[in-house]
Order: sequence, then C-alpha cells, then structure tokens
Amino acid sequence: MDQNASVLIWETVKSLQKGGSLEQAMSETLRRLTAAMGCEECALWLLNVKDSRLYVVACVGKQDLTGASLDLDRGIPGAVTRSGKTELIADCASDPRFAQIKGGNIPRNLLVIPLKNQYECIGCLQLTERKESDFTQEEVYYCTLVASLLAIALGERGVTLRTPESRKALIALRDLTCRKSEDDSALRHLNLNIYEHETLAVLGESGCGSRTLLRLLHLAEGGEEVREGRFLAAGRDMLSAAEGELDDYRRGFVSYIYPDCPLVPTMTVKANIALTAKNALEPLSPEEALFLVGLKDCGRLLPEKLDPRQRQLVGVARALARKPDLILAEEPGGNLAAAAAKEVLGVLLSAAKQLGAAVVLTTHNPEIARTADRVLYLKGGQISEVRVNPEPAAASELEW
Repeated sequence: MDQNASVLIWETVKSLQKGGSLEQAMSETLRRLTAAMGCEECALWLLNVKDSRLYVVACVGKQDLTGASLDLDRGIPGAVTRSGKTELIADCASDPRFAQIKGGNIPRNLLVIPLKNQYECIGCLQLTERKESDFTQEEVYYCTLVASLLAIALGERGVTLRTPESRKALIALRDLTCRKSEDDSALRHLNLNIYEHETLAVLGESGCGSRTLLRLLHLAEGGEEVREGRFLAAGRDMLSAAEGELDDYRRGFVSYIYPDCPLVPTMTVKANIALTAKNALEPLSPEEALFLVGLKDCGRLLPEKLDPRQRQLVGVARALARKPDLILAEEPGGNLAAAAAKEVLGVLLSAAKQLGAAVVLTTHNPEIARTADRVLYLKGGQISEVRVNPEPAAASELEW
C-alpha cells in the first residue's frame, strides 16, 4: 500500500495545484482515491455557513449525488462535520442509523473524514462500499491526508456551491428497476436526478441500458418492461399516474429524437412537423421550429429530397416543435459523418438552450459526452459513475 499511497498523494498534490478548474481537479482526485481504495462511491461535502447545510461539490460512483444537500444536524456527514472526528462504520446494516433505509440501498461499510483547515471543519470526505475488505487504519490515514489536501485547496481557491435554489430537478428516479422478465433486469436500482436546463450524456457500451433509460423517461405507450421504484416528475409518481396525467407528460413535457428520424414520406417537412406537434400543449409553429435548426427554406420539401444531415435536423425540429421541458435524443448524429454529426449536435444543444429545455442524450462516443454538463456512465443496467463537466465543450471543438 505504501508505494500506491505515495503515488496517490503525489498525484493529488499535482491535480490540486495545477491551473484550471478546481471542480475538475477535485473530481480527478476522487476518481483516483476511489480506485486506490477499491470503493464504489466517493463524495465531497462542503458546509455553507449561511444556511447550515452541507452540499456535494464533487462525487464519483453509481449514486447521483450531484446537487445533494443535507442539514448540518442530520446524517453521518453532518455528525462528522460538527464533531470534526472521523467515523468508520464497518457494518452499516447493523448500525441503527441505517434502519430507515431499504435493505438494497444500505452500503456494506462507510468512511467519513472531516475536512479541516487551520481554523475549523468545513465539510467532509465520504467513501462508501469498500469492496474486498474493511478499511484498514493505514488506508484511513492516507484518506485523511487526501482530505487535508482537499481542505487546503478549497481554502485557497474556493468553489461555487450549487444550492437548491439554482438547481431544480425535473425528474427524480428513486431505486428504479426495469425488468424484461423475472430474471432479466434492463435497469437496476437507479437513483438519478435530471435538472432543468442541463445536458446529461448517457455513456456506455452496447447493451448497457441507455436506450431502455430513454424509453423509460419517455413513458411511451406499449413499453414491455415491468417498472419498480419511483419516477417523480411535476410533483407526482408517473409509475402510478392516471392515463390522463401520462398523456399530459407525453404531450407537453417530453420529446424524443430517434436516430433514424422516421418521416411520413408522402407529407412535406412542414406537415411532418405539424403532425408531431398537433397534440402538444403549447407548440411552436413548423416555421419557428425549422428556423431554430437552420432549415427555414425546407418546409415544402418531401423527405426524399433531404440529405441525411437535413433529415436529422428535421428530427430535431420535430422535437423542438412540442416545446418540451425535456428532450431525449438517441445517439444524435450517430449515422452521420463527423462534420455533419457535430453540426446536428450543436444545433440541438443551442436550440434546447434557447427554449430552456433539458437534454438527455445517449452516445457510445466519449467525445460527444464532453458537451454535457454531466456524464452518466451505465454498465450492465446500473450507474457506474456520474461525472460533472465544469466546462462543457462546444460541439465544434470535438474531434473524432
């Protein structure tokens, strides 16, 4: 452990001292620490003295803690921050503080270390689910060194807290599972928030469950999966909502962009857009939607007259015409050459921003994920990691 620990500390010092985003450096540090300790999750909580709450400023792992906050007088992170003392729980299932948590969500073990500067405790570092064995005292010592380095960097450089007032969740998935059959789960125990105005990229290998996640978020009719857990949107659980509430969700809340952008071949572009938007609550006109994607002169064309790039842009226009809060894009530009794909992606993200819509897109291309505010990594139907991009790239900057 000594040699690996020395590398860990040295790399942590380099990350936190180099120029650029402190948020990015903290995320790199947590990824390195999680790998070195063999943990599933790691989070950095920072105290906001104005409201006596702890906020997650960086996290890695399968739980989406982005934007999470906690009263200082609640939970183990709060207790550690108040006392300034490290807490190591070897068996969380037998700890009475976990009694109210569902069994499937209780970690095996937990290590929470205070972040101390020379004057006070400013938060804590939390490591969850050590896989192979319990944390050793040597490992606790090295994690404490990392926590000290993080505290120094935060004291010197500062960080912007993402408070609840600045981040509203459009959708919250809680312990959500989609089963194709009794023994075949496409998605397992997802806990995820999707925030207004954000772009979330879902990245993973073929079969990871990204398409199932988009279909779930669409709540389209005819879904074959058995869904368990909670799907919270607009203040209600959509998995138990009445059909009328589901119709309102599909008509006014969400739009879907398909990779092949199917169009009615005998109808003009304008008529195809009008057909898609006819049941929307407050639709854009076809002309407005086409203007947003740069195809204002293509409304009278039949689909056969469109090249592949234009066809994809019409697919984007159809989604925009519904004026949704959330746009779901399945591998946008995935069938196009790089230059055309980047153009379609750039148009989608720019137009969504103009309308104030959030975007969830799936991709197998890590370069495309660079344009997102957050990247969700799926593996085997489970969240393996959620990363924050402090400075998302423009589509024009991508290379592949």
